[in-house]
Amino acid sequence: MLDVGTGLGRHVLQLAAEGFEVCGLDASPSGVREISSAARAAGLDVGLVVATFMELPFPSASFDFLLAWNVLYHGDGSCAVQGVAEVARVLRPAGLYLGTMLSKRHAEYGVGREIRPNTFVQDGSGGDRGHPHFYCNAAELLALHADFEPLSLEDRDQGDSRRTAQYHWEFLMEKAPNRA
Repeated sequence: MLDVGTGLGRHVLQLAAEGFEVCGLDASPSGVREISSAARAAGLDVGLVVATFMELPFPSASFDFLLAWNVLYHGDGSCAVQGVAEVARVLRPAGLYLGTMLSKRHAEYGVGREIRPNTFVQDGSGGDRGHPHFYCNAAELLALHADFEPLSLEDRDQGDSRRTAQYHWEFLMEKAPNRA
């Protein structure tokens, strides 16, 4: 299993604790160091790599399962296209891909400066929103994932009652079995 954009490792550590062979990938060296320390402390064997989702440093058809939760929309549409292509490349035929993309129903769609089609930056907001975020509708999401068979797809509010609508597409896709 590969956890792309593993952050502080909540998924990769849980999956390793459940007995899965898992690798976590993140662009943050400090985050990867934190996960490494937590894994050692818990006696877990976890592979960790510092890299971006746009250039996964693995051979083609390396993984049976890939998780990309709240990560592949960081950038513009071309970044999303490249990230999804990398997911397709490293998954084995019939491999599963569990992920999210920002929905155009999200309260922050259209907020800030549009730097590319459907891509917005909130200048001066600091944190995550100071970086580009790409949003899509269902047709655009499915076109982006043309090498996959959708098994489930839901436009779900990931927010809570204290926040505005935080709609994300949550999906499970299967890499088309006839794709190398």
